[in-house]
Amino acid sequence: MRCAVCGKESEDFLCAKCASERLRLASIDKLELVVCSRCGRYKVKERWKKLSLESALSSSLKVLVDEKFEVDEVKVQKNLVTIHGRFAGEELKVSIPFNYRIVKICCPRCSRESGGYYEAIVQLRAEGRKVEESEVERAVKIINSMLKGEKNFFREEFRKEGIDFYFGSKEIAKRISKQIAEEFGGYVLETKKLHTKIDGKDVYRFTYLVKLPAYKTGDVVEVEGKLAVVKSARKGVEILSGKTLEICKAKLVARKDKMKKGYVVNFDENVAEVMSDFGLLLVPKPVNVKIGSEVFVFEYNGRFYSFESS
Repeated sequence: MRCAVCGKESEDFLCAKCASERLRLASIDKLELVVCSRCGRYKVKERWKKLSLESALSSSLKVLVDEKFEVDEVKVQKNLVTIHGRFAGEELKVSIPFNYRIVKICCPRCSRESGGYYEAIVQLRAEGRKVEESEVERAVKIINSMLKGEKNFFREEFRKEGIDFYFGSKEIAKRISKQIAEEFGGYVLETKKLHTKIDGKDVYRFTYLVKLPAYKTGDVVEVEGKLAVVKSARKGVEILSGKTLEICKAKLVARKDKMKKGYVVNFDENVAEVMSDFGLLLVPKPVNVKIGSEVFVFEYNGRFYSFESS
């Protein structure tokens, strides 16, 4: 078959070049972009998304294409759409200028936040002690990392026993509480309370209590009858063998800041002599100590123990 206009061999009555000049192979519907004036997210197919302008345009444009035009790629650059494909067996590129209008409103989430609304609270607490400032700082870093700059987290309140974080989304609060518990070696308790009714439906507020363990890094805990120094959220080192232990649900034995220091003056295969504020002590020989080694000393169940302070 030959092109009806130029006579070039073609699979259709018009070749790709002549078709692009004479037919409307592609068109674009009028476009209106809705963007939140507060957080900058765009509304795309009833969902609010953090996108660049070009990505928002690409997601929102409705490009109508002739059924004979086989499209391979659509690119959006500012006010121009370029379509690459094939027509009548030939490669074809079609460029279409378009205009769009931007409408700025306040998205539902930002509206709730500006009014002080929240869906969930993440409470940071610790077993038998106060939450330390360094732990609060770590928790805030986790929150900022998970939110990635979004303004869904909008308030924090310090309490005598810890700190409360308020979130506009219970889904985000739930994910964050689990992450904090995982990194600190704690656990999460979830509760909910009826807040109000909207259109006859119950609306709840959720509380995620993140309970940190009583022990911290450097403390001594008991795990299945073995004494271990806490090295991380879920790992410890047994003081007599040097083996690594899982310390989930361990019992606190001694706090690092309450221990005394001493020095190893002698030892044999099983026992070490330690000079400390308690006097000269005979303790079970801790792993890797040498004469002159500085050690921490603590008492547990009427017996003294020690471990290397480094």
